[in-house]
Amino acid sequence: MENIVIGQIVKPQGIKGELKVKPLTNDQSVFNGLKSVFIDGKERVVTSSVFRFGFAYIMLEGLTDRTSAEAYRNKKLSVSKRLLGGLDEGEYLVADLEGLEVKNERGQSIGKIEGVESYGGADILLIRERGKLFRVAFLKEIFKDVDLNDKVVLADQTLYDLNKLSD
Repeated sequence: MENIVIGQIVKPQGIKGELKVKPLTNDQSVFNGLKSVFIDGKERVVTSSVFRFGFAYIMLEGLTDRTSAEAYRNKKLSVSKRLLGGLDEGEYLVADLEGLEVKNERGQSIGKIEGVESYGGADILLIRERGKLFRVAFLKEIFKDVDLNDKVVLADQTLYDLNKLSD
């Protein structure tokens, strides 16, 4: 089963090995009742997990002091994809969007999705085409359809036209 990144460890918190985690998901409930996480591909047992002031605070089995917790700074936490449950219509996991080809309504290639950035408003798709990186808001007015089976995102013709103007 595929794992999905849910957070990044910011720093150790306190002296007992607790880790402060910045959520990288819009569903913070995933941290409630967390039993295990993967760090660097290795499964770790979670002994406690609380969410407060916009951050998750977790304790891992065997991690009992700040010095050993320091080794986890900036590491990513992931969980099994099945733990996340279903998504509502129009919602996608970042991992599912990365690598998809973006085409216009005529089937012409605009580029490939290289990543997604979030700044609080609409997510921003990072689309690379011919060595150039474009940042475009992931809005349904621009992106008409996402077909995960065919690995294609259908975009409005305007996006294609703007891309060609940048040449």
